[in-house]
Amino acid sequence: MFDDLKIRNKLVVLVAGPIVIVLLLTAVGARARMGTVDASRRVERLVAVARANSDVADALQQESIASTGYVGSGRTAWKSDLTKTRKATDLALAESLDRQRQSMGTSSAFRSASTLANDAADKLVSARETVDQGYRWDQVVTTYGSLQRTFLSVNDTIPDVVTNPQVSELLRTGAAVAAYKAAVASQGSFLVGAAEQGGFTTEGSFELLTDAVADGTIQKAILNSIADSALKGDIRDALSSGSSITMEAARNEAVTGGAGAKVTADPKVLVKASLTAVDNLHGVESGLSREMISESKAGRSSAQNAANLFLVFAIVAVLAAAIGALHLGRRITVPLIRLADAADRLAREQMPRLVESLKNPSDEEVATRLGAIQPIKVTSGDEIGRLTASFNDVQRVAGEVAAEQAALLRKGIGEMFVNLARRNQALLDRQIEFIDELERVEEDPDQLENLYRLDHLATRMRRNAESLLVLAGSEPPRRRGRPAPLANMTSKSMSSKQHNRRTQGQRTANSRTE
Repeated sequence: MFDDLKIRNKLVVLVAGPIVIVLLLTAVGARARMGTVDASRRVERLVAVARANSDVADALQQESIASTGYVGSGRTAWKSDLTKTRKATDLALAESLDRQRQSMGTSSAFRSASTLANDAADKLVSARETVDQGYRWDQVVTTYGSLQRTFLSVNDTIPDVVTNPQVSELLRTGAAVAAYKAAVASQGSFLVGAAEQGGFTTEGSFELLTDAVADGTIQKAILNSIADSALKGDIRDALSSGSSITMEAARNEAVTGGAGAKVTADPKVLVKASLTAVDNLHGVESGLSREMISESKAGRSSAQNAANLFLVFAIVAVLAAAIGALHLGRRITVPLIRLADAADRLAREQMPRLVESLKNPSDEEVATRLGAIQPIKVTSGDEIGRLTASFNDVQRVAGEVAAEQAALLRKGIGEMFVNLARRNQALLDRQIEFIDELERVEEDPDQLENLYRLDHLATRMRRNAESLLVLAGSEPPRRRGRPAPLANMTSKSMSSKQHNRRTQGQRTANSRTE
């Protein structure tokens, strides 16, 4: 499957796998970190839901105090205060229900509690109509207390689904503050209604007050067990105001006096004191909400920064891996391409030309062909570098072998020429010696002249053989290895003179005859 692929493509396939794995891991890591960011945003959203529900509970508590005063006064007083608190409750309800709808996927417990809160919001309309028409003042407190607990129950489900432990702890602390505040608001409502009536005139109203007082004691103990020193100080400051002291004094007087005792406190003072005490505790609650929002935003920002940093590092890592792969690929493929091109050039061009030049070798042509074979530059010490060095050695050895073969071929041709020339020279020497012998015994001038011509031709042939030895690179031997006898030279000279005289005499006789 991969046998026919080029090295570059094989490297791409080889590197593509790890890069794809890195990309997948990057996607998984980015998704996990974006999940953390989404979880942080969800925490921030749930904190906003908890704060909105606390605002609804606070608005219902203030509306409860105003409604109790309104019903206890025979629906003659606190009309404007009741209208104002109802408008504030409607605004808080609208925001709370909208935030709850946006977070319905939080958990099944949250959805169940939120459904009850929506039902309670629907029941508030009929509760207000009953307040305006026929509720007793103690029934008003009970009804509004039930509505408050419905929204506070939604907050009780939020800490279990919050992933930020600091925010979860703050939510539990805020729930404890809200429960204690609800108990204080209920006490204020009962005291305002009893003050308008002059005492606990309805059956069971005093027991409702004592239940609220007992519930406040329990909730305060729970709050003190989980609150830190700073929060405890804030609660003490909220409860040490003049309004809280006034409401606490009226409460102690009513509890001490019993069910049949008169409540002599001024209803206007109690309403103001109760609203102020609830508002002070709501300030502590709002401080916790702000701290929770700040903590959740910090968690979201930290998660977002971590996700962004991870993405940046992941992108840099992927780019670095890709660039490194490309660089290493080039470091592998470029030398291989250079080596393959050199091998092709050597096999298809240089070696055929060199072999062709060996057919008619000459030093200049062989040197030119060998000079065209250049070694490949070795740029690394790895296997490719070793292969390149080996290929350079092969080129060098091939060139040396070609040069040696050319030298041997030239030497063989020269030796062949020398051998042939020496054989011709030996034969010519024997021929010349034989001709000399014939000249010495020949008397006929014509034949002697022919012999001299034959001697001249043989001498020229011997000179050609000597020239061939010179061309073949061999020194021609001396014609005579030892001094020639003077008698031979004299005899040869005399024979030549006699021949000349005979030739001349013959020419003269021929002329006379004619």
